[in-house]
Amino acid sequence: MSNAQSQPDPVRSVPEQPAVEPGQAERNRRATLVGLVLAVGSVIAALVAPLFSAAGYAFSWPWLAIAATVAMTAIVGLQFRLWGRVRRGGDGVWSWRTASWAAHLLSYLVALLGLFALLVSMNTDGPVWFGFWLWLLAALGLLAAQASGAVQYLREAGPPGTLPAHLRRLLDGSARLGR
Repeated sequence: MSNAQSQPDPVRSVPEQPAVEPGQAERNRRATLVGLVLAVGSVIAALVAPLFSAAGYAFSWPWLAIAATVAMTAIVGLQFRLWGRVRRGGDGVWSWRTASWAAHLLSYLVALLGLFALLVSMNTDGPVWFGFWLWLLAALGLLAAQASGAVQYLREAGPPGTLPAHLRRLLDGSARLGR
C-alpha cells in the first residue's frame, strides 16, 4: 500500500460527530416523548371537539386549530425521531441540526396560531357545551407539547433556550453568588 493510499482524503472524509453530554440524549428524547403524547392527545381532542360544538365544522377556525395541532405533532415527532437517532449514534443525524432548529422556531408560530384558533373555537361555544372543554383540552395539550417537546432542538450541550431553562440558570447563578 502506498503512502498516498493510507492517508485519508480530506475532501471525502466524514466530519466528526459532536459529543453529546452523557444522558442528555435520553433526557431530551424522554421530554420529546412526553410532548409527542400531548400533541397526539391535542389532535384527538381537536378532531372530536367539533362533534360536540354548537358550530361544528361550519367555520374555518376549527380547521385551523386541527391543522395547528397536526403541525405541532409533526414538529415534535421530528424532534423525537432525531433525538432517538442521536441516542443510537446514527450517522448523519447532525446534518439535521438546522432543520431541527428551524422546526423549533416554527413551533412558536404554530403554537400562537393554534392557540388563537382554539380560543376562537372555544368562544363560539361557551362553557355549557362539551365542545368548549375539548377545545380547552386541545389548547392545553398544544401548549404543553410545544413547551416540552418542540423546543428540544438538536444541540451538543446545555438546556434549551426556553424560559424555564433561563430561570433555572438564573437561580443557579444567584445561589452561587450567595455562598
